[in-house]
Amino acid sequence: SCDLHANSGLLAVGFTSGTFAIWELPSCNHLQSIRLGQHPLTSVNINPTGEWIAIGSAKLQQVTVWEWQSENNILQQQGHFRDLTCLAHSRDGQSVATGSEDGKVKLWNMSSGFAFVSFKEHKDRIVSCKFAKGGQILFTASMDGTVRAYDMFRYRNFR
Repeated sequence: SCDLHANSGLLAVGFTSGTFAIWELPSCNHLQSIRLGQHPLTSVNINPTGEWIAIGSAKLQQVTVWEWQSENNILQQQGHFRDLTCLAHSRDGQSVATGSEDGKVKLWNMSSGFAFVSFKEHKDRIVSCKFAKGGQILFTASMDGTVRAYDMFRYRNFR
């Protein structure tokens, strides 16, 4: 999996070897590589400011947030019962959304490191999660054939 931060030119790539790497584009300058374990890294997302990179490992059901400039681990949590399938940073960078094969979506607080909301409306694997540009809505898509929109003020599914 990979993500490009257009404003800074950062490209972050997660590999099946458990390693992720960061390059600066367009020069293709390799900035760093970090091995997080033996399991494939299946989701990568750079936060809006380009400072933090969220990395998901499906088999570990784990999300890691890495501050690449200082090489510090900001968050590392497991919270899904099945494989983690997608992740996305909120526009303000204060939370990360993760989706899983169990059909659940979780919101993680970057300050506390804890999941503070779980959405359970989907009935099958979550394939994508994205915050709207304003950040007030989280969209999720599932293999159950539904796309859901969640209100980020009331933390509930729009009807």
